[in-house]
Amino acid sequence: MSDDQVKFKRHCELSVKFPLQSKFHEAENFFWDKDYIKISDDQCFAKITDAAIIICNKNYSGNHRQGMIPMGNVINNTKCYAWFPQLAIVKNGKFIAPTKSGWENTISDDGKTIIEVNADYKNDHNISPNVYRVVFMKDIENNSYKFIGVFQEKSTFRQNHQPVTKVYEQVDDKFKIIR
Repeated sequence: MSDDQVKFKRHCELSVKFPLQSKFHEAENFFWDKDYIKISDDQCFAKITDAAIIICNKNYSGNHRQGMIPMGNVINNTKCYAWFPQLAIVKNGKFIAPTKSGWENTISDDGKTIIEVNADYKNDHNISPNVYRVVFMKDIENNSYKFIGVFQEKSTFRQNHQPVTKVYEQVDDKFKIIR
């Protein structure tokens, strides 16, 4: 057996034994020589930690509020956060937060607008509207996170004691990988 065949066989064995580590290494290898992550890359991350390490050069412990990881002033000298939202689910014709966090996130059909509703009022965050959000949306079907662009808050409103609603517009379809 050649060296390449031995390596391939070992890779297959490890992929079956440690699927999440294998997914991490696949993503790590894909972005190894790239300067940007782009929507067109169509790459998924098995865990928030994977995207945080590979794309944001951050060690994520899972303790950041609302799946938000501060990344510093990395876009136009403006604060930036990595954001890992889940989409709301539809039940009996109404949007329902998929987790206990109370956030009902929806995205437009073209993927360029995210609407965030704080349904239970408890977890409203005070992040400035001038920050950028590098968004990795949770894909429930594949249990992974996919880059969907860089977004910025365009409006915030509350009507008649309803939950706070924030609208984010996509400002870029790529993000410079932090090394």
